[in-house]
Amino acid sequence: ENDQLWRARLLFEAFAGPEALAVVERWLEARPDHILPLQARAAIHDHAGETEEADAIAYQIVAMAPGHAPAELRIVDRLLKDNPAAAVVRVRELLERTESADARPLLRQLLGRCLDAAGETAEAAATWAALHADAVVEDDDARRLQRRQRRGESRDRGRPDRPGS
Repeated sequence: ENDQLWRARLLFEAFAGPEALAVVERWLEARPDHILPLQARAAIHDHAGETEEADAIAYQIVAMAPGHAPAELRIVDRLLKDNPAAAVVRVRELLERTESADARPLLRQLLGRCLDAAGETAEAAATWAALHADAVVEDDDARRLQRRQRRGESRDRGRPDRPGS
């Protein structure tokens, strides 16, 4: 089965309408262990105001694909509303598990937000300050590298045995 064909089929139905729901239900029957039909079903639940059902699907998705960003963010958002301390625990677990260097700063920023919502303002501020300090160091490192590259380029110009001549 091709998920793109199912998505294309949904285009012909009114968003989150009964016909779209029927298509998504058939898609889920055909591909019960795939994330895209679950996401489509969650969107229909959201549109209908059935947030608990959509939240349950988010947990189902992360059980299938741990660290799935949209589902994890939905879970953290719900926890922030209902139990900010649990959101802190969840984000810390995500930080421990992630291998993505790109995701770490975003998760640290989210951790600060969760800490703040949980009333841990000092720790939230420390988290944001450390994140900012790391960003400044990375920016300084990038500038130094650019300066070295420019100096190297200017030294190499006009020399037949060097690139850039």
